[in-house]
Amino acid sequence: MRIIGAVTGPSSGPGIGFRPTVRMSVWSETIKGQFDFLVDTGSDITALTTGSLKRFRYQPRNVGPAVRKTGGIAQRAPTYKFASPVSLKALDEAGRVCTFPDFQLYAMETDEEIPCILGRDFLVSYDLSVQFDPRRRTIVLEGREPVGAGNGLPSGEVQPK
Repeated sequence: MRIIGAVTGPSSGPGIGFRPTVRMSVWSETIKGQFDFLVDTGSDITALTTGSLKRFRYQPRNVGPAVRKTGGIAQRAPTYKFASPVSLKALDEAGRVCTFPDFQLYAMETDEEIPCILGRDFLVSYDLSVQFDPRRRTIVLEGREPVGAGNGLPSGEVQPK
């Protein structure tokens, strides 16, 4: 399975430089929608941010209990744990829907221009490798084939390792 994202930048905002992003859908009890996640191998967690939740008229503190403050390049952000695990979904390069079930997602109170973060917790949980190619302006997440995918099936689940 290969999920291909885009690289934008260089930017002049927080975390100046290239922004490798992957579009994923979040499916939870309260939020269902598509988000562009900055692939951040230096982040311990995967999180939605204030700006991304704004279109749902939702605040990070509404997703569940406060767990800590998360540090980053731009700020230390109050961080909240989703009350129950979510599913993340993405299209792979073959056009199949890959579902990443039962994942613990977080929400951070950040400046509105800070993107959602796809952190190491997600990459390690699903045993994904990252390939970054600034010349082609792509980022690729590569991993095991989803269970149920193949044989003409349009989708499948990626099992945690």
